Amino acid sequence: MSKRYFHPQTDFFNKYKLTPPETVSHGTEDDISKKVTKLECRNWRLEGNRLIADTDMGPLVNIIPSNFIMTGVDDDNMPILEEIT
Repeated sequence: MSKRYFHPQTDFFNKYKLTPPETVSHGTEDDISKKVTKLECRNWRLEGNRLIADTDMGPLVNIIPSNFIMTGVDDDNMPILEEIT
Protein backbone atom coordinates (compact mmCIF):
# COMPACT_ATOMS: atom_id res chain seq x y z
CA MET A 1 0.00 0.00 0.00
CA SER A 2 1.53 3.31 -1.06
CA LYS A 3 1.13 6.43 1.00
CA ARG A 4 -0.14 9.56 -0.73
CA TYR A 5 2.25 12.50 -0.55
CA PHE A 6 1.06 15.75 0.96
CA HIS A 7 2.99 18.90 1.58
CA PRO A 8 4.34 18.98 5.19
CA GLN A 9 1.94 21.78 6.14
CA THR A 10 -0.96 19.80 4.69
CA ASP A 11 0.13 16.76 6.74
CA PHE A 12 0.06 18.89 9.89
CA PHE A 13 -3.47 20.12 9.22
CA ASN A 14 -4.68 16.62 8.30
CA LYS A 15 -3.03 15.07 11.37
CA TYR A 16 -4.75 17.47 13.77
CA LYS A 17 -7.98 17.67 11.75
CA LEU A 18 -7.62 21.44 11.30
CA THR A 19 -8.88 23.61 8.48
CA PRO A 20 -5.95 24.96 6.44
CA PRO A 21 -5.74 28.75 6.06
CA GLU A 22 -7.53 30.35 3.14
CA THR A 23 -5.79 32.10 0.30
CA VAL A 24 -7.03 35.67 -0.07
CA SER A 25 -6.35 37.58 -3.25
CA HIS A 26 -4.88 41.05 -2.85
CA GLY A 27 -6.32 42.20 -6.15
CA THR A 28 -5.18 42.29 -9.72
CA GLU A 29 -2.26 44.29 -11.05
CA ASP A 30 -4.72 46.91 -12.35
CA ASP A 31 -6.38 47.25 -8.92
CA ILE A 32 -3.03 47.79 -7.25
CA SER A 33 -1.81 50.20 -9.96
CA LYS A 34 -4.82 52.45 -9.37
CA LYS A 35 -3.83 52.87 -5.71
CA VAL A 36 -0.21 53.86 -6.39
CA THR A 37 0.57 57.47 -5.56
CA LYS A 38 3.34 59.58 -7.04
CA LEU A 39 6.45 59.83 -4.90
CA GLU A 40 7.14 63.50 -4.12
CA CYS A 41 10.87 64.24 -4.37
CA ARG A 42 12.40 67.30 -2.73
CA ASN A 43 15.82 68.64 -1.70
CA TRP A 44 17.69 67.29 -4.73
CA ARG A 45 21.46 67.22 -4.31
CA LEU A 46 24.44 65.73 -6.11
CA GLU A 47 27.10 63.91 -4.09
CA GLY A 48 29.78 62.66 -6.44
CA ASN A 49 27.85 60.71 -9.06
CA ARG A 50 24.94 60.01 -6.66
CA LEU A 51 21.82 62.09 -7.37
CA ILE A 52 19.83 62.13 -4.12
CA ALA A 53 16.33 63.37 -3.26
CA ASP A 54 14.43 63.27 0.02
CA THR A 55 11.00 61.61 -0.02
CA ASP A 56 8.41 60.63 2.57
CA MET A 57 9.68 57.04 2.25
CA GLY A 58 13.35 57.92 2.75
CA PRO A 59 16.11 59.01 0.41
CA LEU A 60 15.90 58.20 -3.29
CA VAL A 61 19.35 57.63 -4.79
CA ASN A 62 20.21 57.44 -8.48
CA ILE A 63 23.68 56.77 -9.84
CA ILE A 64 24.39 58.96 -12.85
CA PRO A 65 27.40 59.09 -15.18
CA SER A 66 30.23 61.21 -13.83
CA ASN A 67 30.15 63.49 -16.89
CA PHE A 68 26.82 65.04 -15.77
CA ILE A 69 26.27 67.81 -13.25
CA MET A 70 23.07 69.04 -11.63
CA THR A 71 22.51 72.75 -12.19
CA GLY A 72 19.17 73.16 -10.38
CA VAL A 73 15.57 71.98 -10.47
CA ASP A 74 12.81 72.76 -12.96
CA ASP A 75 9.19 73.86 -12.34
CA ASP A 76 8.16 70.23 -11.64
CA ASN A 77 10.90 69.96 -8.98
CA MET A 78 12.91 67.56 -11.13
CA PRO A 79 16.70 67.93 -11.41
CA ILE A 80 18.26 69.68 -14.39
CA LEU A 81 21.31 67.78 -15.57
CA GLU A 82 23.93 69.13 -17.96
CA GLU A 83 26.70 67.20 -19.60
CA ILE A 84 30.21 68.45 -18.93
CA THR A 85 33.18 67.85 -21.21
